[in-house]
Amino acid sequence: MHKKTQSIIKIKGDEFDASSGQRLTLINNDSSIAGQPSSQDIGVLKTRTQNILKIHTEHTKTLMRHAVSKPRVKLSRIAAVSSPADLMPNGQLINHPVIAGKPDPLILKRARTIAKSKRISRFGAAVKSNRSVKLNQATIANSDIRPNNVKPSTKTPLDKLLDEAVKNARAHEQPKLSRKEIKQIAWRGRHKRKTALMASIFMGLVVIGYAVYVNIPNFMVKFASVRAGFSAVLPSYKPTGYTLTAVSYRPGLITMQFEGNPNTKRYSLTEQSSNWDSAVLVNSIIRPFQGSNYQKLVINGQGIYLYGNDQAAWVAKGIWFRVNGNGNLDSSQLVQLARRL
Repeated sequence: MHKKTQSIIKIKGDEFDASSGQRLTLINNDSSIAGQPSSQDIGVLKTRTQNILKIHTEHTKTLMRHAVSKPRVKLSRIAAVSSPADLMPNGQLINHPVIAGKPDPLILKRARTIAKSKRISRFGAAVKSNRSVKLNQATIANSDIRPNNVKPSTKTPLDKLLDEAVKNARAHEQPKLSRKEIKQIAWRGRHKRKTALMASIFMGLVVIGYAVYVNIPNFMVKFASVRAGFSAVLPSYKPTGYTLTAVSYRPGLITMQFEGNPNTKRYSLTEQSSNWDSAVLVNSIIRPFQGSNYQKLVINGQGIYLYGNDQAAWVAKGIWFRVNGNGNLDSSQLVQLARRL
């Protein structure tokens, strides 16, 4: 292996390293103090260091930064002395660390002589304790080693049922379904949803139809009231077997036709706007046509006059009510009609 030779330069009896500029020997003379370099020596070293640095200095150049990489400057092994503080008390130069290249052999030698702790893993294996604790197996089995703040777990009946259900679950063990079976299951699901939707729609239509059918008489009476010009009243009582079949109207007058089963049974309820009272009704209508053949009933302070086979008349709230039948209504049914208006 090639051995590197060291070049030495002598200046006024002092020896210096040609590559690094380090001072190798120190000879005391009359112009210097023992243990310290002279000002002349320091000036020579500064000049030498500056000349070395100038060798590696280059002027700036314009580069295409986007096309080239950043230049890398390799620094040589330089130990610059800038002041007497860089000198050791005995006059020798301080050996500065190497900036680039191999580390200084003196530093490596000194590092090997420094004592290192074996407790640090990078310097040696960690010291393992040779102590071992032997426990009695019977003592471990009979003792409770749980912490004091940990309570034994108590499962509720629900938790036990859930654990049992999880143990008995076998759904994941079922064989994988084929594509045909998956399509059949999907079709059944869509069919069930469609059937349920159609059934709900049908039930909704039935409910709406029934509500409309029940309220048709009210709609007919309200429509007739608008056309007649006053508010007519539909009685809440109907004799058994009778239904409202027709409503006729003209200004100030509304007539409701009720038919029973069979169709031979029928009666009509006429409501006419009027400002009469009971006395005017008796003197103007009942006595001139019926004479004394009528019966007066008082219900809740209201006088009701019954005459003929199944006829009745009374006045209430500005409306003249008349009931005309064909002999199929008795007096109790007429009274119920008058009371429920």
